[in-house]
Amino acid sequence: MKIAKIELLAVLMLLVAFPVLAQQADKAKGKAAPQPQPATMSAEEQAAAQKAALQMMTKGVDPAKAPADVKKMAMHVKAIMTAIAKNMPDCQEAVAAATAYASKHKAEIDALNARFKEIQKDPKSNKAMEYGRYMMALLMPSMMEMQEAMTQFSQKCTEQAKQLSKLLGGKMGQ
Repeated sequence: MKIAKIELLAVLMLLVAFPVLAQQADKAKGKAAPQPQPATMSAEEQAAAQKAALQMMTKGVDPAKAPADVKKMAMHVKAIMTAIAKNMPDCQEAVAAATAYASKHKAEIDALNARFKEIQKDPKSNKAMEYGRYMMALLMPSMMEMQEAMTQFSQKCTEQAKQLSKLLGGKMGQ
């Protein structure tokens, strides 16, 4: 995967593609996919742990100061995640809503991807690292909020998750 795609796909790949690939690998090995275990922490403990993780990952980063193009890309990723979350548990409706949003905003997403590709030519540059920190600061609260719906989508809707991943990683990321 090209580094330029990271800004758009980081969240979606974590929430959509990786669980799908893990399930496929388990099936190929003849193992049953692991079943989710019930949470052992209370809701308050989980919220506190998530808040602590967010603070640690985004320490010193003020999302309000993020560059405009980072804010726009984060807005698109959040909108795609929201479209999926609002339409679950219906896999077809979830992917249709996400695809409709991505298609409607394809030109802007492609332009942002081109901008990020240029910045990521040197992934260790200050600007590239700054963009990554801002992207995480902007998206982490939404990721935690929609974690359950996105996990459900990746586990229940494997074919639709592949379709969406292909759309975002294939056509729109090039």
